[in-house]
Amino acid sequence: MPILILQIILILTAAVLGAGYYFFDTVIRSDSVFRRMRGKVISREPADTSFYDEMREEGRLEDVYMQSEDGLLLHGIKVERDHDAEVSEEAAESDAAVNRQWAVVCHGYTTDASSMGEYSKLFYDMGFSTLSVDLRGHGDSAGTYRGMGWHDSFDVLDWTDWLAEHYGEDIGVLLFGISMGGATVMMASGHDLPKQVRCIVEDCGYTSIKEELKYQTKKRFGIPSFPLLNAMSLWTRIFCGYSIRKDGNAVRQVKNSSVPILFIHGEADDFVPYKMHKKLYKSAGAEKDSYTVENAGHCQSKKTDENGYFEAVSRFVKQYFSVAGERYS
Repeated sequence: MPILILQIILILTAAVLGAGYYFFDTVIRSDSVFRRMRGKVISREPADTSFYDEMREEGRLEDVYMQSEDGLLLHGIKVERDHDAEVSEEAAESDAAVNRQWAVVCHGYTTDASSMGEYSKLFYDMGFSTLSVDLRGHGDSAGTYRGMGWHDSFDVLDWTDWLAEHYGEDIGVLLFGISMGGATVMMASGHDLPKQVRCIVEDCGYTSIKEELKYQTKKRFGIPSFPLLNAMSLWTRIFCGYSIRKDGNAVRQVKNSSVPILFIHGEADDFVPYKMHKKLYKSAGAEKDSYTVENAGHCQSKKTDENGYFEAVSRFVKQYFSVAGERYS
């Protein structure tokens, strides 16, 4: 009898570990073995690259690279304003004029920097030079796994240091991210931020890696998160160096932040639920503001209300930067 019980325990343990590895491979690994075996790729709607195309033609766009602390070659798309670019008179006279204020733009899960043209344009129109980064394991950045915002939050600090090294210690930097990118910049907020970071704007980021995956396992697969997430966390610790259960907690990070944060969310978001926005906003320990859009789904707030989005972001950002323009166009 004891041997039978032991056999059952071993079979169940192996089954849980196997299921955990399957979800680790398909969700976290950027070079998923199981997806390749099934011939499946994650498809997205073609991104609007018109802004980047225009900037490239004008010679203002450049692909740049930086090495992460753990040796990965990371890629970014830099769009730099000319010194004669049109900005408001106030901006031109301030110490945060062109080429002195930067927006670091972070994309969402399984997308890349090239998909963030509309958000780069948003900040460019406000008078910022922009740096859209490929998070590790995405786009042209190296890496075989997705950091889900946690390791990426440290990379964002390195990108800020890269900008300061190339454009001077006295630049001002805004951190922006959407979805997983939003979680990235919120997680960064609780670190020892470079002095150049003046404020953060996040759009539909999640409370923590654990809570988002817990929500998705129930919503998409109808299965309990325990013990699946525990097994997934074991594999991420072994192969990626972070824990799903303990790391990547944006609530904890914003609570410890000293940098102002604007929290944006669509009230009809069913991928990162709206209740996460409420929890994050309530938890933030620094100056904060909230902008929500009725009937907007995940990553749809800007598309649902273009002018309202621009005005909400510019109203918040102008407290810390010189902002050009009054309406989105």
